[in-house]
Amino acid sequence: MKENEEVRLCQVFANAQLSVKDVDEEYDDMPLLCSGFVKDIYKYLHQLEVEQPIRANYMQGYEINARMRAFLIDWMVQVHSMFNLLQETLYLSVAVLDRFLQVQPVSRQKLQLVGVTAMLVASKYEELYPPIVGDFAYITDSAFANAQILEMEQLVLKTLNFQLGRPLPLHFLRRASKLANRPWALVTTQCDTERHMLAKYLMELTLIDY
Repeated sequence: MKENEEVRLCQVFANAQLSVKDVDEEYDDMPLLCSGFVKDIYKYLHQLEVEQPIRANYMQGYEINARMRAFLIDWMVQVHSMFNLLQETLYLSVAVLDRFLQVQPVSRQKLQLVGVTAMLVASKYEELYPPIVGDFAYITDSAFANAQILEMEQLVLKTLNFQLGRPLPLHFLRRASKLANRPWALVTTQCDTERHMLAKYLMELTLIDY
């Protein structure tokens, strides 16, 4: 019942985002912001959420567990910071990791290999200048060779059918913050920088809980 209620509330919020007054009309003269396609883009992102679900408690019966995954995510956050990667890269890395693990269980010995490969794939998708394979091999303290990472990359891409486009929490937070900052927004307090950063911090905390 609780899970169904959460799904219903998420859908209500999603519908509210799509039904609000057009807040993008003032950017019609800025093609890079795609103001004419924003609602279509977000409808597509909602569609992808349905098409690419991550099952609740998918690790039941696995050799690895939630605690091991949490340690891996914590390490991936550190790698993400060391390489100074985009925020989208971190969230996509975690999404790739979970989408792969829920259909392709791995041993605890290969969990870090999957994690570093997920970040390699996400970097290639999001970054203008992604780190090379050797950088990721080095960051594992040479626990895995370049060839092993490349082999795992092929397996990950085949498992996900090369479908890497994914709605990320950042996409929806940015949209919600923008909507909340309009003078007609149905909120008592607008979303200033401090509140936006707090929301981003809370989102990052959720990464370790699969």
